[in-house]
Amino acid sequence: MISWRQLIFHNFWLKLFSLVLAGLIWFIVNFDLQNSAAFTNDVLKGNEEELMTNITVAVLSSPGDPRRFTIQPPNVNLVLSGRGAMLRSINPGEVRVFVDLRGFKKPDPTEPVLVNLLSGRSANSLRVIPAVVTVQELRN
Repeated sequence: MISWRQLIFHNFWLKLFSLVLAGLIWFIVNFDLQNSAAFTNDVLKGNEEELMTNITVAVLSSPGDPRRFTIQPPNVNLVLSGRGAMLRSINPGEVRVFVDLRGFKKPDPTEPVLVNLLSGRSANSLRVIPAVVTVQELRN
C-alpha cells in the first residue's frame, strides 16, 4: 500500500506545475467565455436594422470654389444596424448625408457618399444605397 506522503511528494514539482498550468488555462477560458457572452448579448443579440429612405445628399465644396455641381441620384437610402432603442432614438434630422467635392477632378465623375450622425451616437454598421453618386459640373 502506497502512503499519502508518497503519493503527494513523488514527482511533486511536476504535479505542482500541472496544477498551476491547469488553473491558468481555466482562468483564461473562463475570462474569454464571460467576455464573449457579453459581446454576444450587447452587440449581436440586440441587433436591429433601421431603414431611412429618400435622404437628400448635400454637396460639400470649398467656400471659394465658383463651380456648381449636380449629383445623380440626389437621394439615397441608409440602413443603420445597432441596438433597437438607440436606432429608434435617431431622428432623420440628426443624419447628414453628403458628398465631399473639395478635391473633385473631372476624370472620375463618381464620388462616395459620406454620412455623419450629429448626435454623437454611432451605429454598429451603416450602409448607403447607392454608395456612390455621379457628379456633373454645371456650366454657367
